[in-house]
Amino acid sequence: MKKFNKKSFITLCAVALMACVCVFTAACTPDVDDITEFAEKIENADSMEVVVTMSVPMMGDVEYTVKYDDNKTYSSAVMGSPAQFVEYVTDELYYTYTESANGWVKEGPIRGSGGTEVSSSDEFTDLFNAMNYEYSSDDKAFVKKDNVSIGFEDMLFDSLELVLENNSCVFTGYTTIEGMICEISIEIKNLNSTEIELPEV
Repeated sequence: MKKFNKKSFITLCAVALMACVCVFTAACTPDVDDITEFAEKIENADSMEVVVTMSVPMMGDVEYTVKYDDNKTYSSAVMGSPAQFVEYVTDELYYTYTESANGWVKEGPIRGSGGTEVSSSDEFTDLFNAMNYEYSSDDKAFVKKDNVSIGFEDMLFDSLELVLENNSCVFTGYTTIEGMICEISIEIKNLNSTEIELPEV
């Protein structure tokens, strides 16, 4: 019977442990494909909520919310623009409900380009282009590559990080507006659980 070699056994265990750690680390390290998968979640979602926060020098924080629910959208009041609901009857026919000093004002039907689904909004195309990012283990986030441009609502990001969760995600970055450096946070959440109730008029 071959004599038991304690040293060889310990070496073998160490190698096996290292192999397990490597496999576990590789399996747990986020991949840019995760960004594409989350974008597909949005494409297939019936509803969601988007909260945008901007930190503007000399103005402080500016926050607004946009909600999507099937054929309805809601935009909160922001910087002088009133809160508004939009109800799409078809892709090109819709009603608006705009907040005023005397209550809600309904207008329509109005003809114009629009959409009846969450995925009809293409404002997130740049944000969810996986080719624009690489994963940073130090920041524990996907970060914008130096040689790409990512835009959102006519703004270009100087830097941008993306953190993905199971049913939500947060973009945090900086942009320059009229010479001022502004921090922007975009949180997308409540997929398939956001509800919009139109106001009574």
